[in-house]
Amino acid sequence: MSGSYLLRLSGFALLLAALLAAFVGITGAVVFPTTGLYVPVEELQSAIWVPLWSLSFVGSVLLLLGLPGFYLRLAHQTKILGLVSFLLVAIGNLLMLPIVFFYIVVLPLLAAKAPAVMKDVLTPGLAVFGLGGEITLCIGVILLGITVLRTRSYPRPVGILLIVGGLLNPATIGTNTLVTLLGVLSTLLISLSFAWSGYLLMTMPQHSTMLAGTEIS
Repeated sequence: MSGSYLLRLSGFALLLAALLAAFVGITGAVVFPTTGLYVPVEELQSAIWVPLWSLSFVGSVLLLLGLPGFYLRLAHQTKILGLVSFLLVAIGNLLMLPIVFFYIVVLPLLAAKAPAVMKDVLTPGLAVFGLGGEITLCIGVILLGITVLRTRSYPRPVGILLIVGGLLNPATIGTNTLVTLLGVLSTLLISLSFAWSGYLLMTMPQHSTMLAGTEIS
């Protein structure tokens, strides 16, 4: 399998991950505005809770599959910063996957079978684990945006979107209306940057995809 084909697959994965993230972010904010550490039982019993969080899980996996292609465009023009930002985004995403799985499988089961023990399960330790993933992801996205601006391997707006989206990313765990809106904006900005990058990887001429690190104006 050629390198250019793998880059195109990475681009497709990034594009699809971005679309899913945007959809889940908007839908979740509208349908489940109070979702946080302590999730109301009635939200867990909603018919769209599991499908929506399942899409979030799939999107996270697709992002992990697409990130190597994104990084490859940067690899020849950056050393430490590019690698660190790539690893932080990947690790932050990996740390969030167990939380998403918990929301898909464990919480709905508890809400249906034993709602009285919900508060005992939703401990501060769980919040710390999720917060660690959010912080790692936030820092990684910001550094990735800086790397894009420095290497110019993607259009400058991609880097700017990543930086601004990363700065707003902590708002994604809030439940206040204004904070929730900022969280949705963060998700949309980051999603747009990855969708744009994924599209570029998918449509780039074969000779260009093989020249990792080529500037894109």
